Amino acid sequence: MNKLVYKAKQFILVVAALVCRNFFKIFYIFSIEEQKILFCSHQGSGYTCNPKYIYMYFKNKSSNEFKYIWAFDKPWTFFYLEDNETTVLKINSLKFFYHFLTAKFIIINASNFPYIPKRRKQVIINTWHGGGAYKKLGQENNMEMYKKITICDFSYMVSSCEKFTNVMSKAFTKNDGNKFLNIGMPRNDIFFRNHQDIIKKTLDKLQFSKSKNYILCAPTWRAEQEDYDLNFQQLVKSCKRKFGGEWVVLFRNHKYHKINTLKNQIDGEYVIDVSEYDDMQELICISNILITDYSSCMWDMLLTKKPCFIYAQDIERYTRRNGFYVPPSAWPFLIAKNNEELENNIMHFRDDIYQEKIKMHCKYLGCFENGNANKAIYDFVKEKLINKGIN
Repeated sequence: MNKLVYKAKQFILVVAALVCRNFFKIFYIFSIEEQKILFCSHQGSGYTCNPKYIYMYFKNKSSNEFKYIWAFDKPWTFFYLEDNETTVLKINSLKFFYHFLTAKFIIINASNFPYIPKRRKQVIINTWHGGGAYKKLGQENNMEMYKKITICDFSYMVSSCEKFTNVMSKAFTKNDGNKFLNIGMPRNDIFFRNHQDIIKKTLDKLQFSKSKNYILCAPTWRAEQEDYDLNFQQLVKSCKRKFGGEWVVLFRNHKYHKINTLKNQIDGEYVIDVSEYDDMQELICISNILITDYSSCMWDMLLTKKPCFIYAQDIERYTRRNGFYVPPSAWPFLIAKNNEELENNIMHFRDDIYQEKIKMHCKYLGCFENGNANKAIYDFVKEKLINKGIN
């Protein structure tokens, strides 16, 4: 019965999306503006991830060359971005539909908008929101029509590594490797330059001490609410014993999946909640250690060469339910299923072995990251404008 209801919902969503697509074609009476770029991150929830870093690069690189549109769920929070080049508007408003259907370039980092048609000469660049190729995407496991039109309606997708290109092209583009920009993730360019300025700015913004060490704890999204019994007090003691100095845990709940079982450990002194802080890359910059389970932020941390530990108490169950492109046994990180194992992994951590594993892992996945992704996107857009190619 549940399966029948689910299929009925999928059918209704597909029909609704197709009806909306045909309706929005009325905007085709307006010409596409070649110099207009529309940005949207996580369906409008924030000014973050790859779209943010691409926008910042474009703004610094060129003056009055492009017209930028940012779409947000709560646009009033981001009016500070507005200037003579940038317009901030509400997602799914009439203005949003107009600009979406008249922008030459659309830069997103997640699912597309299935109810809006893509015009033939538009270029939609899906930068995605995770690097490496670790946990399997739900859409690949269950490719219903609605999910297909949600994910697959893009011109190009940005890839962080060869493994990602291979699995995503197989799942979503019928093995069309030409739809991938194998350039690395724009948000990770900062890790390839001296980013002391970002560290100072972030510490000042959060009013954190420069003399302390920070452990970023960032579990992944899960389809179901589950316990996560990481002991922060034990974690802090282990890091102090192993590495010395004073340690503070920065806990970051996933945007779409809240782990409430850890909230009672947040005291504002040794355990601080940073879930509302939008920019994950800045948090990685100020953190000395990352603790995660299956989040792709492990890939970002790997690029900094700082220690990352896996705390995955449900790894067998998660493997059965979701699966991995690359099995955890092939990751360069020490894996723990309980607090005692995590403490043991920290106490026996050797940086020389870790650095060698990182190097081998990047080679195994075919890493594309080199610190020039934003430049590659900029050059790509400029080339498209010069050639006026059909996409």
